[in-house]
Amino acid sequence: MNLSVTAKGGLQPTHRPKDHAFFRIPQKTDPKTLNVLIQMKKNNKSDYTINFRRKALVFLSKHTTLSEPEAVKMLIAELKSSDGYKRNLCIAYNKYAKFYGINWNMPKYREPAKNIAVPTKEKIQMLIADAGELLSIKLTLSMETGLRSVELARLQVRDLDLEHRTVNPTTAKRGNPRTIPMSQAPTQRLHEHMMRESLTPNDLLFSGTDSDHYGKQYRQIRNKLADKLKDPRAPYPSSYGLGKGRTFRRTHVCACSAR
Repeated sequence: MNLSVTAKGGLQPTHRPKDHAFFRIPQKTDPKTLNVLIQMKKNNKSDYTINFRRKALVFLSKHTTLSEPEAVKMLIAELKSSDGYKRNLCIAYNKYAKFYGINWNMPKYREPAKNIAVPTKEKIQMLIADAGELLSIKLTLSMETGLRSVELARLQVRDLDLEHRTVNPTTAKRGNPRTIPMSQAPTQRLHEHMMRESLTPNDLLFSGTDSDHYGKQYRQIRNKLADKLKDPRAPYPSSYGLGKGRTFRRTHVCACSAR
């Protein structure tokens, strides 16, 4: 079979407990997939990881039968996508297979090492200038601190020390705690945002934001700017880089090294 399936996905879950925050999931969902995600939550996997696996399993379930491991293996093998993406699909299905006692040998795909082009500070500032007020604050914070988008989405007001101009994020990927300095400009804008929204210490700094939503917002303004400049190949940070925080973190590291 010749597949030209676009690598788009969305992970989705049996019963859907309302008190679980991570179950902000589309209503049409495979009960078996949901059970796997519930088990991941019980095993203290992060919401970001759970959502990532959810998307992969939904993609697989749309194009093959999850109870047939050889069909899953063939689907993944014939996808016109990178080995890195195939590897992520295999890892997600491996969770599913283990949960339901399905015997399968997971194929080995290796994500090739590659350099990520670091966009110039000027290019990022063009994006920030083109964004709306709230998004521009988020992008500035990403640029200055190198926060992953999932870390930015988790920020609470109490994680900011405006007096000392620092951020103390809840780390992703079980990273070490860290305190990150900010300049005066974003500190002032964050203070104004908190006053405008009447935020309390336990409030999320950016309510209604998750890493997927942030990435979607970013792609919209990036594409809009590329069209405006008629320069689609310009080195803007990629949405993948934004989602993982990689290109923004690299910009942050380069800026720190230059000081």
